[in-house]
Amino acid sequence: MNTKYHNKTLIINNHSVDLPFVIKDLIEFKNMVVIIIDDNETLPLDSRLLDRNIYAFDDQAIELWKIQQCPHGDEHPKPYMLIKKNENEELIASNYIGLDYIVNLDNGEVTRYGTGRPW
Repeated sequence: MNTKYHNKTLIINNHSVDLPFVIKDLIEFKNMVVIIIDDNETLPLDSRLLDRNIYAFDDQAIELWKIQQCPHGDEHPKPYMLIKKNENEELIASNYIGLDYIVNLDNGEVTRYGTGRPW
């Protein structure tokens, strides 16, 4: 797949989508692209959009899912802070309190992964 982004625009295989927020990072998988939106540039810190700030798009730039809200933590917002691909080609999302989750690439649901917090 040919993917790139700039500010609020995501381009996948010459199909573009304009989002209402700045894209912070992007990871490609075989059949999709996963993005995380910027958690402090374009959204107020009390925005509930930050609770589900990771999105998947297909090769035509059509949204497939938004990540499940973080199951840990009591206050809102509860943003995910970064995304990465592990050695098993799984999507890992780290949340605002240092916990890691494996993200189901079919539906965006999360399962606790590892011990989190490296300190």
